[in-house]
Amino acid sequence: MIVRDFVRLATVECSVSTLAPPLAAAIPAEAPPAPDKTAPVPAIQIAVCLQKMVDAWADIKEMRTPDRDRLISEIKLTGLALEEERHMAKFKFDAVPQVAAVSPNALPHPSPLNQQSIDFNAKFSTPDQIAKQVLTARIAAERQRIEAAYATRIMQQLAALKSLDWVASRAQ
Repeated sequence: MIVRDFVRLATVECSVSTLAPPLAAAIPAEAPPAPDKTAPVPAIQIAVCLQKMVDAWADIKEMRTPDRDRLISEIKLTGLALEEERHMAKFKFDAVPQVAAVSPNALPHPSPLNQQSIDFNAKFSTPDQIAKQVLTARIAAERQRIEAAYATRIMQQLAALKSLDWVASRAQ
């Protein structure tokens, strides 16, 4: 139960970038500011985020010492592995405009909603403006794809923590 709850919370805090920030009225005056959930997922330092989650997670202290030590070790190893993947995702994310400049057709087509917006704006835009809108939408679509792939990888790696073998718990 403790591991499952940690995985759920860490997945939200360390990988989901599209959550709306909480309403200001719902935050007590003494509460720390909410993390920036509008930053792209590759911008979140996963190893640091996971370590902060471990440090703040009071329920982890309820685990038997060998199990807790093993979980913390696995979380650190997972964080390091995901940090390497984060660097690769960030590199790809940041390189999308350069890819678009060289080969715009290599990028995915705009989402249906973006395409509708482009089609509507086409009535009031020049061909150059439309081409720029399409390119911008394609860049956004590719960046969203990269973010989604990396976020999925984070979720998969964190979910794997739930299947660890707990030796100390079995021995009792």
